[in-house]
Amino acid sequence: MRWEWSNLRDTFLGEQYKWLIQDLKPNTTALDFGAAMADSTIYLSRAKNVTKVIAYETNNEHYKSSVIRTL
Repeated sequence: MRWEWSNLRDTFLGEQYKWLIQDLKPNTTALDFGAAMADSTIYLSRAKNVTKVIAYETNNEHYKSSVIRTL
C-alpha cells in the first residue's frame, strides 16, 4: 500500500501531470491507458478544459485489486 500513497502524493501534491494539462484546448477528452488506481484519471477530470476522461486499465490484476478495494 506504500506505493499507492506515494502515487497520490506525486499526482496531487507534486502535480506531476501539471505539464500535461496546462495548454489543453477547451472541451478536451483525456485518455488514461493504464488507469490502475485512477489517481491520474481523477487529476485529469479536475482540469479546467477537460470535459471527459476515458480510463482503461490493461492489467487485469490491477483492475481486479482496484475494484475489490472500492467494494
